[in-house]
Amino acid sequence: MLVQKTTEVNLWREWIRVEMAAAAGQPYQTPPIRRKHGGMLTCLANSQHPDLTSLHSPELVWQLDLEYHAGMVVVSEEKAACDRILDRYQEWLSQNVLAVPVSGRTYGHGHASRLWKPDA
Repeated sequence: MLVQKTTEVNLWREWIRVEMAAAAGQPYQTPPIRRKHGGMLTCLANSQHPDLTSLHSPELVWQLDLEYHAGMVVVSEEKAACDRILDRYQEWLSQNVLAVPVSGRTYGHGHASRLWKPDA
């Protein structure tokens, strides 16, 4: 979903086009690609259907609809705006929705790799 929202390229549709072009002996042509900044946050939720209605901004372009999960995609023309919104939403998710308490640590680099890991 993140790739589709930041580039307007549906990878499943393009896979079909690659296969059809190959079967017809034709070259595959890539579609025009939009390049925006984006990030995805997902977590296990502490309720069956977490209420995310308090999260709203024009950059919030998709929300996960799956029981006991919360997730979203944020897209912006500007990286700083995307990072700021992801930081705010990550904090909100950890305080209000996350099924496992976070120790306050961030692991990895960037928003997509922020994971909670128990101390070894």
